Amino acid sequence: MTASTLGSFYIGWAGSSSGSTEHSIKGYITDFKLDIGGNNAFDATATSITVPTERATLGNNTKLFACHLPYLKDGSTSDHTLSFVGSSTGIKPIGPYDYSEYSKSINGGSVHYDGTGDYLTLPAAPTLGTSEFEISMWVYPETISGADVIIDWRPSSTNGVYVNFFLDSGVPKLFVDSADRITGSSALPVKVWSYLTLTRVSGSTKLYVNGTQSGSTYSDSNNYLTGSSRPAIGQAGYNPSLNLGFNGYMSDLVVKLSGNSSPSIPTEPVSSSGTSLHIKGTDAHVIDKSQVNNLKLVGSTNETESPYSSGRSIGLTNSISTYVEIPKRDELLLGDTFTIEGWIKPTSLSNGYNTVFTGNGYGYYLAVRSNGGLNFYSTNSGAPNYDTAAGVITNNTWHYVAAVCSSGTLTLYSGTSSSNFAARGHGSGGAENSVSGFNLNNFGSNFNGGNTRFGVTHVSSQGFAGYLTDWRFSKGIARTVTFPSAPLKG
Repeated sequence: MTASTLGSFYIGWAGSSSGSTEHSIKGYITDFKLDIGGNNAFDATATSITVPTERATLGNNTKLFACHLPYLKDGSTSDHTLSFVGSSTGIKPIGPYDYSEYSKSINGGSVHYDGTGDYLTLPAAPTLGTSEFEISMWVYPETISGADVIIDWRPSSTNGVYVNFFLDSGVPKLFVDSADRITGSSALPVKVWSYLTLTRVSGSTKLYVNGTQSGSTYSDSNNYLTGSSRPAIGQAGYNPSLNLGFNGYMSDLVVKLSGNSSPSIPTEPVSSSGTSLHIKGTDAHVIDKSQVNNLKLVGSTNETESPYSSGRSIGLTNSISTYVEIPKRDELLLGDTFTIEGWIKPTSLSNGYNTVFTGNGYGYYLAVRSNGGLNFYSTNSGAPNYDTAAGVITNNTWHYVAAVCSSGTLTLYSGTSSSNFAARGHGSGGAENSVSGFNLNNFGSNFNGGNTRFGVTHVSSQGFAGYLTDWRFSKGIARTVTFPSAPLKG
């Protein structure tokens, strides 16, 4: 078949001509390249290929290069138009390479908004007035529904000469003085990063999406106003109770009192130089350094001390309403080979079970018994229960704890220093060094919406009082664990 006879090209899906049969992949694809001819093509007669250990790069004969950026784009010179099919399709920072750990200066950060009660306001903010200006940000909408406000300078119950930048069913719009002034050319995709720029230069205001103008040019001589405690970011300044908020993530939100006639897509975190407002989203300490999950802090959690000189930890209060939550993810169905490790410092082992975490809606959990013994349990039918001897965990001391499972055989480790870090056996006196039969998949119980929680189970009398830090879940790897002297890497 020649290129001229090809119709649409699909990645991750194939269907019959009638659409009655589908063959699709459930999972992730990255660095998809189509090379035609030249030295970049693989030898079809070869019995093996070299598996890459670094990100793919563009070749001279690359005709399609996709699934390699935080937004949807063909990186080849062909510059094909790519589009998502299906509402569940999206982009996640997941890949097969051994990346360096998270760095604020390299990876940046973001602020998450839930579309209802979450938004930001400022006691004093830049007034755009008659200045040239640039308003730019990365946005990652998780859902789109009606009006989703990004940033709004309007005060309560007042329209007028104020900037209101929002999405209307996903289409970016500029709303000023009770009317839409710019309407973008198309809706933004969900679960994908898009870079938006709204800028006024020489009396003309334009909207750009990923560096390309979207919609018409607005002839703009307005003297823009600023409402009290505005702008509102992630919600309608006009009336936050209307819940016209943005649901998703924003990163590197910048306001400059200077225009930009040729906006481009940044390839690294934006500099604060020359900005009047810059919200980076890098000042959180309780984060997922694998850059996959949004961690939700519930109740009176707090950031505090750490076993490392420069680290931080999360403080918990032995309350069913105080915990850290990770949304339900298949990746946390760890199977029969895994490593779970991290630090704990209990302040009161007053419950029968003091829960460190419960995985995938009470599918499995790690707890400290009131006697100071460790307990690891899976709710799979017939699954074993791993109990160490008493006294391996004590109050008001940092302990490094690890659960290592290889092909279903689990061993628990703990220690307060490299000299006493050791395997903690199961059974009376800890006589058994390991227990077989663990497989963290397909659980019958589904509490907490299937989410993973640190510090609680679904039972009110099983909370954890104390501090947790640097927890790492590794699927498919039974690590050789040693007492760490520095924070764990992703």
